[in-house]
Amino acid sequence: MLKFKKLIVASLAVAASMFSASICAGAAQIDCLSIVDNTLYASVTAENGRLYVAERNEGLLSDAFFADIGDDGIIELPVGKASEYTLYLWDKDSLAPISATYNVVDGVAYMDGSTTAVPEYDFADYTFNQDDDVMIVSAISEDAITGFKAGVETTYPLTDTVTILGLSDSVEDVVPGSVVLIGTNKKGDCAAIELLASIGIPVDEEVFKADYGTHNPSDGSTGYVNMLNMLFSKSSIKLKFINDDNSYSFESGDVQCYRVGIAMEGDTPIITYTASSASAPKTATVFKSTAEFSHYVYARVNTETSKITQCVFYCVPKDFNPGAGDDEYTDIFSLKPIVIIE
Repeated sequence: MLKFKKLIVASLAVAASMFSASICAGAAQIDCLSIVDNTLYASVTAENGRLYVAERNEGLLSDAFFADIGDDGIIELPVGKASEYTLYLWDKDSLAPISATYNVVDGVAYMDGSTTAVPEYDFADYTFNQDDDVMIVSAISEDAITGFKAGVETTYPLTDTVTILGLSDSVEDVVPGSVVLIGTNKKGDCAAIELLASIGIPVDEEVFKADYGTHNPSDGSTGYVNMLNMLFSKSSIKLKFINDDNSYSFESGDVQCYRVGIAMEGDTPIITYTASSASAPKTATVFKSTAEFSHYVYARVNTETSKITQCVFYCVPKDFNPGAGDDEYTDIFSLKPIVIIE
């Protein structure tokens, strides 16, 4: 079947080369193009068009790929690992060429006969991988965001413009100790950050107080709910969280739990992180003395199973006061500390 496909495309490529000289370059064109991780991304101006991609190895056809061009003109097409490709834009019904051919060498595209490179594809869009673990921010700069994710320190390069969703619209509110979900573009750069919980910043108190800070992930998924500041009980057997009339326990086996410790060094908050995967019966060990510490909890609950899949425990000294709110408590989460039921 592959040999047959190569034969067909090779024959069509010969036909296309015969017609190319008579094609008006403005009839259809590739506006931008990039090849990332063996996938070709392109924006194409064409009506009723089809893109054929001939993979070449030392000038010889080694494989071929094709895709119809939709109304939005966007192409996302898996290709091989070659360094050279020839691209053809044809009418998808008649297979007549509607543009000059394009040559791609080492990921850079040129229209046949031109020395001007086709612009790179715009990867401005982003997606959240809802199966991905949340990240606890350890550092953020103009170029990158770093944090603990599934027990491993991970760094994402930041795009020029990063969209902040959830509790804020400002990247300045994403501080060390924040719980975030990363939205990446097709290059793997961080193009968006969903801020799920943060520390010591003035946020909308009503947003947090509604349903104990419960809100769905930004991708519209209903499989998880992100919760803050629930009552919890602990014993030597299990750790259980209580929210209104609902009760949530941990998934069996290992559950990713973080402990974020907060202290002051002069006027500067000092934040430490402990990332460990602990089996559910042992998760009560993340708490420090309740006589000296207030505890805040971010938990991610699978709504289909009512089980907690990830948890972040904030252990805050009761004398911690980086800028108190309207009452005796710090602005962390804009909420009261959780109540522990022994």
